[in-house]
Amino acid sequence: MIDLKGPDKGILRMLVQKRFSRKEFIIFLSERLDKNYEEIIPTTSDYSFEIHEIIKKSIREDWILQLIYALISDGVDSEEKRLHEIANEYNIIGNIKTDNNPDEDCLEKLVNASPFINTSVFVHKLATIERCVCRIQINKTNEDVEYGTGFLIGPDLILSNYHVFKHVIENPSEYQNVKCLFDFKVDADGKDIYKGNAVSLHENPIVSYSETSELDITGGTLESNWPLDKLDYAVVRTAERIGENPHGIDMTNSSNSKDKRGWLEMPENAKEVFPGSHVIIVQHPDKRPLQISFGFEKSLGLSNNGNRLRYNVNTENGSSGSPVFDHNFELIALHNMGDPSFNPQYNQGIPIWLIAKKIKGIYEN
Repeated sequence: MIDLKGPDKGILRMLVQKRFSRKEFIIFLSERLDKNYEEIIPTTSDYSFEIHEIIKKSIREDWILQLIYALISDGVDSEEKRLHEIANEYNIIGNIKTDNNPDEDCLEKLVNASPFINTSVFVHKLATIERCVCRIQINKTNEDVEYGTGFLIGPDLILSNYHVFKHVIENPSEYQNVKCLFDFKVDADGKDIYKGNAVSLHENPIVSYSETSELDITGGTLESNWPLDKLDYAVVRTAERIGENPHGIDMTNSSNSKDKRGWLEMPENAKEVFPGSHVIIVQHPDKRPLQISFGFEKSLGLSNNGNRLRYNVNTENGSSGSPVFDHNFELIALHNMGDPSFNPQYNQGIPIWLIAKKIKGIYEN
């Protein structure tokens, strides 16, 4: 049996309380450890005390190892790295035995904070996301063509960058020159490219926007005073309620709600995104079929005033307007630019909750 020191129990309690609501922790214990929360301790008005009692019971019943292992497997942000130190100090990973050889020490070790990702959850969430992301093509009257990425946030609402839709915002009569291409991706064997489903804009397409900041163009720092009224986003309306239609290669009529394309929810509550957090971007780089770029421990953190998020995750021209997620595929930002210097050191997005608050009334209606 392993018994944690008092201060380490306190660190573990605070980590759990910070990471999970009570409901989320109930689900976590059930799905990851097959433990019934209310059988361990009845719910009270004091969630912190309940966590304390659960940690004590996990030590008494000798499943504290599995609890910490599951927490680490779920991903560790930079401020939670004390959890790794506790695991190493108590040799927690090495003390977990294999099922077939209970007396044999496990030979595997955690060597960094990269998360384990449940495959079924990964596949389901990515499938939900990919059908909401589109390649944006804008054919200008001077024969120039511009590309970007966008994603559905409502049945007929696409969110992207202001600088992606700037030409249409300034020339609304050219809305017919815009095509939003959904389902543009390589097939499962990696050989063929499905050409996708093109959707046009509504004749009155512009719903809401916030202009690009000069700092986005010149490349400010995380210490810069990023203006709240320059969030480089645009919400446009499509000619059809594409989010309520079937998705995929065979876009036929279907009454099955599982066949509906859907859209991504806009979280209003800010998330804590630390330097060293994980970042995932789903995008159409360089007008190519849908791609995904992983950046485990690649977050550089939020600006001092919380109006920009930076990360070392790859993008290319055409990636502007892509949705940015954490390792749980929770939407955290709208990608908008990269380091303009000759030797780029970062890419950058707008925290999604800032945009959600700006468009709340529109979004709800």
